[in-house]
Amino acid sequence: MATVLVRMGSCEMDHKITVKDNGDGTMSVTVESPCAQVRQYIQSLGNISPMDLMDRATSKIFDPELCRPLTLTCLVPDGVMHAAYLESGMVAGSLAFRSDPDSVTFLDE
Repeated sequence: MATVLVRMGSCEMDHKITVKDNGDGTMSVTVESPCAQVRQYIQSLGNISPMDLMDRATSKIFDPELCRPLTLTCLVPDGVMHAAYLESGMVAGSLAFRSDPDSVTFLDE
């Protein structure tokens, strides 16, 4: 089981995303979130497969219809991908847990 925290400063919400290998070639995705749109997206997403981790264009994680309730800047789909990469072994836990968090920072220049 792999869990990530997506912290969205722009909307002041945190989303805890967990991906778990089901042992049948699929992974379940759950979320703890105060955002109804994020909860709707995760419910619509359902189980994902390793094929969803291979190509953004064909991945249901980034399917425009499933992402429709989210704002275009929402990082939750990326959080799902990060957790799924960790759960599937496509990124090493030793790297994930020792590196700085991925982030987006607004710069006032």
